[in-house]
Amino acid sequence: MNHELVMLRGALRMKQSAHEFNKTLKTLALKSYSTANWRDGTMGQVEAICHYTEKRDKCLTFYNGVADALKLTPKGYRALICEVYLHNTDKSSICQKYGVSLSTLYRYLSKARKAFRSRLEGLGMSEDWLNDNYQGMAWVGEQLKSSGKGRPVAF
Repeated sequence: MNHELVMLRGALRMKQSAHEFNKTLKTLALKSYSTANWRDGTMGQVEAICHYTEKRDKCLTFYNGVADALKLTPKGYRALICEVYLHNTDKSSICQKYGVSLSTLYRYLSKARKAFRSRLEGLGMSEDWLNDNYQGMAWVGEQLKSSGKGRPVAF
């Protein structure tokens, strides 16, 4: 399983989702302040706000975990990971830029992913953690199923 790739590529999606949940929270808070006659009353307002707060916090935990793991990954590996998996730079242009063969690039990329994976696991974000906490999100579950060993995950 390539859970580190699922987390890498999903981090920006999680940050955006957290931002959207935060906007929803602000809207709910303003509605609850301005209206006493909300459809489920005060308790319904509180439950809705708690629900979206939990979703936002879950997304931020995911995003911040990936950001922290990247910060802990050695600089050269971090740059390679970001260039290949976040910026989707063509591998042949990376080879030309650094004057290495494709097989050398893949070797370095494998080492970089192992370093990143070990940082994630050091922060408690293992494959099991991802399955237990995020498999319920449709895109995570789909990517976890389709990410076989040695194959990059395509979003």
